[in-house]
Amino acid sequence: MLKTPSLLLMKPLVQHVRFVVMLLSTVSIYSHAQVSIDTAKQDPTPAPLENVKPTAAPTAHSTATTTESRKEKFLLPHGPKNALPYCDDLTGATIQAQPTDSTIADADHLRGQVNDNLILNGKACVARNDMRVQGDQINYDYPSEQVAATGHAVMRNGAGDEVSGQVIQYNLATQKAEVDNSTFKINATEGRGKAESLAMLSSRRALMQEAYYTTCRAEDPDWYLKSKTLLVDQDSDLATGTSSVLIFKNLPILATPYMQFPIGNRRQSGLLTPTLGISTSTGVDLVVPYYFNLAPNYDLTLYPGITTKRGVKLGGEYRYLTRQYGQGSIYANYLPNDKLTDSQRHYWRIQHSMSGDLGEAKWQVDVDAQRASDNAYLDDIRTPNTNASNRILTSEYAVQLSQGNWTTRLRQKTNQTLQDATNSVSVPYDFEPQLSITGAERQGNWVANVDIESTRFTHPNTSYAEGWRHVAYPSIRYEYRNAAGFVIPKVGLYATQYNLSRVDSAYDKDPSRILPITSLDTGLIFERDNAKWLGQPVIQTLEPRAYYLYIPYRDQSKIWNFDSALADFDLSHIYGENIFTGRDRIGEANQVSLGLTSRWLAQATGEQLFQITAAQRHYFQEQRVTLPGGTTNSNRKSDLLLSASGQVEKHFWLDTFAQYNFDNSKLLKFDFNLRWQPALKKVINIGFNKNSISSSNLTRSVYASAQWPLSQISKSLYGVSRIKYDLESNRISEGIIGIEYVKDCWVFRLLGERTISSSTNTASNSIFFQLELKGLGALGNSDPRSTFENNVAGYQAVKFEDSVDETPASSPISDMNKR
Repeated sequence: MLKTPSLLLMKPLVQHVRFVVMLLSTVSIYSHAQVSIDTAKQDPTPAPLENVKPTAAPTAHSTATTTESRKEKFLLPHGPKNALPYCDDLTGATIQAQPTDSTIADADHLRGQVNDNLILNGKACVARNDMRVQGDQINYDYPSEQVAATGHAVMRNGAGDEVSGQVIQYNLATQKAEVDNSTFKINATEGRGKAESLAMLSSRRALMQEAYYTTCRAEDPDWYLKSKTLLVDQDSDLATGTSSVLIFKNLPILATPYMQFPIGNRRQSGLLTPTLGISTSTGVDLVVPYYFNLAPNYDLTLYPGITTKRGVKLGGEYRYLTRQYGQGSIYANYLPNDKLTDSQRHYWRIQHSMSGDLGEAKWQVDVDAQRASDNAYLDDIRTPNTNASNRILTSEYAVQLSQGNWTTRLRQKTNQTLQDATNSVSVPYDFEPQLSITGAERQGNWVANVDIESTRFTHPNTSYAEGWRHVAYPSIRYEYRNAAGFVIPKVGLYATQYNLSRVDSAYDKDPSRILPITSLDTGLIFERDNAKWLGQPVIQTLEPRAYYLYIPYRDQSKIWNFDSALADFDLSHIYGENIFTGRDRIGEANQVSLGLTSRWLAQATGEQLFQITAAQRHYFQEQRVTLPGGTTNSNRKSDLLLSASGQVEKHFWLDTFAQYNFDNSKLLKFDFNLRWQPALKKVINIGFNKNSISSSNLTRSVYASAQWPLSQISKSLYGVSRIKYDLESNRISEGIIGIEYVKDCWVFRLLGERTISSSTNTASNSIFFQLELKGLGALGNSDPRSTFENNVAGYQAVKFEDSVDETPASSPISDMNKR
């Protein structure tokens, strides 16, 4: 949505004010007069003032250009730093000393008659409350309270917003004003502009003719909004323009006969910025969104558009937030007739969440449902908040009740599998439904846990078993911890019962399994407080850890496998109870996991600067529990796991992980990431990733990413890129390259992206752009900034304040102070 700074003109004032004139100094032709108009109406006889010969008002310099010159170029010269020097003597203390709504005048010379007409010459200023009006000459008509300022005429309110022109006509009672050839400034948003005429209709509404607006500091602004008429209404936080054109670099990029846009934080209905993009999948893609502000707590955005390759598309998002019924959103996208597939295509997603109290307990309902019309939809159509590489669209409906440390949850989870061209995506089971109860109770150092779960599994393939699985896992542990270490013994009983149908003869229909689980987790913490890391005083720790686990063997080969798989062997699982994920396989264990960690902690803050860890598991017996088709593990020790992360040198950060197999003397897995970040918005990342654990799925890749100022070309230009090269297939698997160009009032981001479709294994290229205009918003068909953030570690978005004035401009327009 287009946004522009609010135009605050002035605050409402009392229309009927008591006046009095008090001469603070003798008025003469050379004297300086400061007048407090406070109680004049108490004196029925107007007091005549000395006639003072007026000084000639200097010719005011008009900042407006002629119509002919405006067509050639829009120029907005800078005014002085102190736009109201004539009002310097009327300090806040001076005005606050007077009764509210008093009118005070200040000038070099004053003539006229109280209760009639006053003429202030030479550095004249009239003030009421927080409003100031200055001019080389000011005529004040007492009966009508009309102020006419000429010569360096400027009007400013308490917020610092200013209007200037050759002549300012302002009424203190009605707060209406008329200014021809005016310039204006909006202090809060640094917006400024000019208009052939400006009429204040009230204290919070102004109508401008042939208006120009920008937030750029330069006299020749890079962008501006030109409107035949521009109505600024602060009561509704809305600006309405007719025959409006947005000019960027002297080129019109947006034109409309009628437009409305917000000038504050309040949401408004209206057209949003049209977006334009190009990709190999859709061709040229144009979207013209429209926003409906239906109520303060719900809204609707429609996204009608057209693509050159696929035709018309319709989209929309409805959002709501209620106290009684919760919050959520509904998103949908629809192609009536995709020209490439000759079919109707769609995607929709519904999300809803609500919660409340039920006595002392709290309940919660969550819905997250989504569906696509076909397998290739996410590959072909860019969809918000989705990842085309994710071939499973999960829909989940859940009800939860919580009280204290206990939670009961009932959910249903279904999946839509977006199958790829080789039909290699494994279709997961649906939960219809799943009931779980978890809880914990602590008594001193003793902690008792309960984990109960019942799940009904269903599958679209009739050759797959279906049915119920019931699990109960009570356990109790004793936690002893102090500064020197910890000891945590634990015992539990894992019970499982199945009731299945459509079971193959190789499996049991109603198997059961009861397994006792015993573990002992111990660790020590040694500290050395006189260590240093990169010249900084630190506390170095040495933390040995031993975790013993015993689970007896049970033959589980006749138990159907619904959701178990071999867990990744990494530092997050080496101290775990099960080598499998899910609940259908519980690995036997008579083993100990040994680890050693050393950390370097900053003494002042406790921040971890660096850490290194090594860990390995030792088996005292053969691992006989396997997945269907798997083989037993007779190794007596696991692979060695190593990791190191943190700052290794000034401006250098390291994050690395290795998995080494001693039996084969082979490095099975290796991740290496190095970041160099010498300054803000200067970062280079390099990395290498290898995974040869599975011989059927070898992966090796290298990547490099960076954000760097391209100061040799321009001090305002930054480059952003990331390239990932697949060493197995010898091709670029991922690639982005972009630029960011920042000025004081706009940022331009251009992004080129290359991705590989997981379903078709083909490359797709896209181009996205974003033009962010200070005070108006962003023009673009995607958000390159979020893509940069997700792909470049250490990336920092450029901001308007990062701009460098490579060719600073100044233009004196008067003999007053210059900017």
